[in-house]
Amino acid sequence: MHTKNCARIARIGLIIAGIGAILAGCTSPGLSPPTFELAPDQPPVFHPVDGVCRRAVVVGLTAVDPRAYRGWRGDCPGCDIDAEVFALLCREQGLQVAELHNNHATRDCVIATARAAWSYMTAGDLLVVYISGHGGQIADTDGDETDGQDETLCLWDGQLSDDVLRSLWQDLPAGLRVFYVTDTCNSGTNYKLKPRSMRGVIPRDYGGQLIHFGGCADGMSSYGSDSGGTWTTALIDAWHPGDTYRQWYEKAAIRMPREQIPHYAEYGQVTSKFRHGVALR
Repeated sequence: MHTKNCARIARIGLIIAGIGAILAGCTSPGLSPPTFELAPDQPPVFHPVDGVCRRAVVVGLTAVDPRAYRGWRGDCPGCDIDAEVFALLCREQGLQVAELHNNHATRDCVIATARAAWSYMTAGDLLVVYISGHGGQIADTDGDETDGQDETLCLWDGQLSDDVLRSLWQDLPAGLRVFYVTDTCNSGTNYKLKPRSMRGVIPRDYGGQLIHFGGCADGMSSYGSDSGGTWTTALIDAWHPGDTYRQWYEKAAIRMPREQIPHYAEYGQVTSKFRHGVALR
């Protein structure tokens, strides 16, 4: 069960009042996210801004298309609240945000939206990718996983494997900072392959830098309720403006129940400036 403080309750009140507004192309009162169009087959168009560019792609799935999962509907209540609350936090910190929910969160659309988000971005800019939903495992077919399992994100029309995500990160502009948060099962290494050695983890042509907050280890479960995921709740409750990524993670981790241990990881040449910089800035 979740332990919610007053700040989170207030946030959820705002979210419920404006649920679905992004999908309708509207904005909530007092918020100024970028103008973009959103359709199931078309990613949003972000408008470049001066200075450091900070953008977020936020995904929440309370269900999946049963046609893509042999009849399994993947009911996952609370993931819409997770996504809306995290998106609100990003907007409060001045990020441009695109949200994808349920049938908008197809494999192609999530990838296309991420690519649209990093358009015009350069070294030092910040791309935030957040996903709340189911996470799975499938048999590794190319021998790059020590446990024989690729980790996946269960998107609307099928699973997106960490192999695909790894190839996606390799297309990032050099020096781009990526903050990747997954509130899913099997989220310990669902951003890349499981390493055999540190030298084998990072392709030579990978020029970005990524910090990952996973809700649990591979092979484990992330829990939640109708009001949101345990990991996202901990992150929102632990948020304090001015904290570094590591400080934010550690404050959230100590709020987690014993049966769910979150996972911190870095991928690429993460600089001290990024690691110890102010989160979401």
